[in-house]
Amino acid sequence: MQRPKIGASVNYTVSVLDRSGREVRRLPRKRNLILDAGLDRAALSTWPDLFANAAVGTGTNPVKRDSGAVTFSRAGDVVTASAGFFEAGDVGRLIKWDTGEEDYISAFTSGTEVQTIGSGTIAAAEGTIWYVDRTALQTETKRSNTYGTDTGDNGTTFASAALTHKRTFIFSEEVAPITYNEIGWSWTATPGANLFGMDLISGGVSLLAGQKLKVIVELTLDLSPAASTPWSNVITGWSQDGDCSFESVPPDINAVGSFVQASGATSNQTFGRSALEPSHTKVVIVSTLSDALVGITASQISTTGGIIEKLAPPASYITGSFSRDFTVQFTDAEANSTAIRSLILGQNSLVRVFRVLLDAPETKDSDHSLSITFTLTWGRVLVN
Repeated sequence: MQRPKIGASVNYTVSVLDRSGREVRRLPRKRNLILDAGLDRAALSTWPDLFANAAVGTGTNPVKRDSGAVTFSRAGDVVTASAGFFEAGDVGRLIKWDTGEEDYISAFTSGTEVQTIGSGTIAAAEGTIWYVDRTALQTETKRSNTYGTDTGDNGTTFASAALTHKRTFIFSEEVAPITYNEIGWSWTATPGANLFGMDLISGGVSLLAGQKLKVIVELTLDLSPAASTPWSNVITGWSQDGDCSFESVPPDINAVGSFVQASGATSNQTFGRSALEPSHTKVVIVSTLSDALVGITASQISTTGGIIEKLAPPASYITGSFSRDFTVQFTDAEANSTAIRSLILGQNSLVRVFRVLLDAPETKDSDHSLSITFTLTWGRVLVN
């Protein structure tokens, strides 16, 4: 079946506080690189838990390398650079053309030639090598899971088909002057190779003794499709095509399941079932509901016309796939109806989150069983 998609991005803002808590310097808001290890971790942790901790360090290793005037072209799975640019360490990293295409580098041949996992023709264009295979800061100095207490410092909001989880981190007071050059986020307070994402702080940020680092982190999840989208061959054995859309994602326990509280803590509610969490069991509902798809909204949209519902546990996760199947099986005695119109991925029997609307009624009878698989995919929104 169709894949509900989540595109994740992280933006952060760094500032310096004096002993009184007054902000004395603020750096521009910046986008952060989400690492492959972080995307894999989404299969085990909730989205808010992925950045429950912030880390800083003094290292200067890059997270990307821009090609400048050098261009890349691809024929088959061979990428050729217009001048020497590639290095052996690029294997496992991601190449993204400025024209939008991206792929993993699978083999190094020379400074002007590498191979990619995928294949196909891509015209010459400048691009960036992203170090998505990194897992840790170069020289981590400290971590923090102390959250700000001002109004608006932490929470979850929804707008324009995007769910945003926000935390404000306050680091411990410095005892001596220091300059931080690297920053990252993690699901654990233990230093190590366990980062969800990281970045180099442009120009670094210097603190004096007695000052504190303040970091605002926003993890945004863009949901797709957010409006009615055509979909053919919905179920093998049925003749009807249909349309699909996310419909209801209010930022509360009824449909999100996991969100950031005002205190900064993660709230994991609704019995561990969330339609947006790759780690959570889903609810699949077969329904006679024939209403038109409403498109994504922050309102709670109720589920009506349900014939039957079942829990769909997550299938085993394949590292690097950033994708997970959720399958339910209905026996010959279950879900029988001549008026099936909607297949729903729900938070529970009361809230529908993602729905497939068939073009006309379909029949499930006692001579047949029915298998439904929803595949949830997620990835980073990467901007060169």
